[in-house]
Amino acid sequence: MQFLFLNNALNDFLNAIQNVWSPFLQMEGVKILLALSFLAFFVHAIELVATEDIGQFLFGLTFTIISIAVLYAVFINSQAFAFAVRDEFQQLAQRMTGESPSALTPAGVMEQGLRLVRIFWLLQSTDLGARNHDRFNHRGDRVRHRVNHLPTGVD
Repeated sequence: MQFLFLNNALNDFLNAIQNVWSPFLQMEGVKILLALSFLAFFVHAIELVATEDIGQFLFGLTFTIISIAVLYAVFINSQAFAFAVRDEFQQLAQRMTGESPSALTPAGVMEQGLRLVRIFWLLQSTDLGARNHDRFNHRGDRVRHRVNHLPTGVD
């Protein structure tokens, strides 16, 4: 069974993010960051007028400038960060499973999951699976019996 439509859906989604959403979100994110920068500056200026503490004003302003610089760097490099995180997770999955990159696509993962379901289905239909199924049903009956006969405290 082929699930190539899952791979196509992922590629369409990634292309939409990279070519449509990312530039828009980057531009708007920088505008919002700039607006918040001015707001933070005015809050620190009002605090300076209220407290007349120049040291606290400079500390708050320095902290704000450093925070804005870090957030600006994240906004500008967000696409590179996203691809690096995705690639790192794919390498991690490769090392953990020992599978090739072609098997770690959405279609490959779906096919492996269906293989596992088939294995469990076949195991359940064997004698060993039937004995385990009966044993679990008896346990379930005992638990249901105990729950149904719990004291309620109402006389």
